[in-house]
Amino acid sequence: MKTKTLILSCVMLLLHVVPAFGEDNIRVYVDGAEVSFPDQRPYLNSDSRTMVPVRFVSEALGAQVGWDEQERTVKIKQGSKDVSLRVGEKKARVNASDVALDTSAALTNSRTMVPLRFVSECLGAGVEWDGYKRAVYITRLDKPVTPFVGTPMDEKTFKTYGGRPIYGSNKPGAQYMYVTADQLPVKFGDETIYSITPGEKVIAVKQASPGCGALQMLIIQDGVVIGSRNDRTYEANPFTAMYDTQDQTDVALGRPRVDLAKVNAFAFTTFKDIKLIMLVIKNPLYKGDWRP
Repeated sequence: MKTKTLILSCVMLLLHVVPAFGEDNIRVYVDGAEVSFPDQRPYLNSDSRTMVPVRFVSEALGAQVGWDEQERTVKIKQGSKDVSLRVGEKKARVNASDVALDTSAALTNSRTMVPLRFVSECLGAGVEWDGYKRAVYITRLDKPVTPFVGTPMDEKTFKTYGGRPIYGSNKPGAQYMYVTADQLPVKFGDETIYSITPGEKVIAVKQASPGCGALQMLIIQDGVVIGSRNDRTYEANPFTAMYDTQDQTDVALGRPRVDLAKVNAFAFTTFKDIKLIMLVIKNPLYKGDWRP
């Protein structure tokens, strides 16, 4: 009986340990380019955090990496920023401050593994996780991501042709956020809009979303949603979606291109906890003062 119990305990221990150190086929991208890991691949540890070999991701973000064998500490330097993590400790040193972590650095197959999100964000990058593709997308940023701060809306906040409310806008908890292009990037829900560049034929929108699918874009003119645009699914985040100023429906009906000088704003919608949230971005080419 004791032998069976011991065997069962060993099996349960192995089941617990293997996922922590096994290769989970997690792929990592920096600015759309996949990072190559020649030996030890990223994995999810027992704290459900994505761990990566520190050198490859840090150097892809323009940082230098050093190792102090005596202190068992990895040191990362990027410009004026110094980050250090000691193996086995749930804290890090960022310049002169100690920062508490929810997991610790580890040595796996002679590679120093560090929590990817913490290190990437310390080095000024944005991080997106796509659970479906089991991929992490890291984007170098010129400035920090602005969090979504919502204002309640209802079916009267945004008008549409025909008087129909925007889907979900009449439900409790629906919110919108109005920003100008220079306030980007903004993260709302699981999506991020990094930049928007209206052009004569297309409106280019750099973004990231689960599944790498371009968000639907609504076009607002005189406070009315006059149309919407869709684009395709891309291979990796972030991507730049191209929305036509004259789509196939316009061509079929003989309608001209959208006059961007008259467009107030562009809006993107998603759902968070089954509630509609909308990011409304003022058209950089619009000279008026319209806002919701």
